[in-house]
Amino acid sequence: MAYTLIDSLEFQSTAGTTNDVTSGEIDFSGVDTIFVCVTHLGTVTNGSEAYVTDSSSNTYTQAVSKEDTFSGGQIEIWVAYSATVTSTMTFRLQNQGSGTAYFSGVVMGFSGGLGSLPTDQTNSAAGVGVTSLQAGSITPSEDNELVIAALSGDIDTGNIDESYVHEGSIDGVASESLSMEAAYKIQTTATATNPTWSFPSQNPAAVIASFKAASTAGLGRIIPGAPA
Repeated sequence: MAYTLIDSLEFQSTAGTTNDVTSGEIDFSGVDTIFVCVTHLGTVTNGSEAYVTDSSSNTYTQAVSKEDTFSGGQIEIWVAYSATVTSTMTFRLQNQGSGTAYFSGVVMGFSGGLGSLPTDQTNSAAGVGVTSLQAGSITPSEDNELVIAALSGDIDTGNIDESYVHEGSIDGVASESLSMEAAYKIQTTATATNPTWSFPSQNPAAVIASFKAASTAGLGRIIPGAPA
């Protein structure tokens, strides 16, 4: 059973919402697995990760994270499986350390996810003064996996190859939020993937992760005339 994107949204900090920002509403009816790509920058001193929650009280597990080597910004992918969803869902990013954090987030809701933690393979990388970046190669262990790639930094708009669907693009605002790009690809047949992001010369960090799909085992094929 393959993943299918239901919908997505983007949101980010403003001058008045550092440390704690909530998205607008989205209809996630039909979604069973939620992915939140998060980037943040700031003077966080006791805990470098975001705290991800939603209006349905789902539990989020971090799949992968990477700190850029220039500004100290962080990019992460979080996942909630067997998710409880509504037609008016909202999402919240909070600073779980002290200091100030500026957030950007891309949320993607899919059907077809594994009913347990789906995270399979991950990789990450960072660069300084570069015009392209790869998170690193991964090879999903099963067919029909979903691969999510994300990029953050002071990057303006980034582009991705390997026929990934570029689903989210957030322009950073000085002293308010970092830029973020998010993309996905559904692999019918498992194969190595290492997409390249390209952008104006900046200081980015990139992450990539694959996620197992729901199993088709036991569904079987009905043969006409066969006994029930």
